[in-house]
Amino acid sequence: MRKGMVIVGLVLLLLGVVLWYVPVGNPQPSTAVASGEVLVVGASPPLAVLSPSLPYSAAWTSSGGSDTVTVYDCGTDSSCANAGSASSQVTSGSGTSGTLTWSGSRGDYFAIEPGNGTVTVTPTIGEPFAGGLIGLLLVIVGLVLLLVGAVRPPKPPAPAEEAPVAPAPEGEGTGEDADPGSPPAST
Repeated sequence: MRKGMVIVGLVLLLLGVVLWYVPVGNPQPSTAVASGEVLVVGASPPLAVLSPSLPYSAAWTSSGGSDTVTVYDCGTDSSCANAGSASSQVTSGSGTSGTLTWSGSRGDYFAIEPGNGTVTVTPTIGEPFAGGLIGLLLVIVGLVLLLVGAVRPPKPPAPAEEAPVAPAPEGEGTGEDADPGSPPAST
């Protein structure tokens, strides 16, 4: 097992899950919406599969006095043709300005409708960072490193180097020059 690869793999795996799952506010452009019109928000990112619901918010300001702003759940209908039915109302607020917050299922659309005037709306969708793509890639890389690090055997230890032995000078009693069959020389 390679401990370094396992640790890096675990860190990338955890970071990937967080970036794939935890929503980050993604503000949309401000839009003026007149009475009788709706602003449709939704269409969550396709890779946000770990997020069954996403947080939404809409900051709004009325251009002409007090108004009521209502949010309707349109389900998967991107045109929000059924907006305005009381059964699909999610939240509402009144005054000259405010912020509406709600949570919606991934893939649902929502209609924001002013009551009797024109309001400027800035919706924010809480979606995973970069639509979840970066988190997904980090999860994959982390899993690969974790598995490879756990399965791969550790590096073998480096062989111990033997101390070099100085060669003996020739003819100094090593017996290498003498005939193996003759008796050792006497001095």
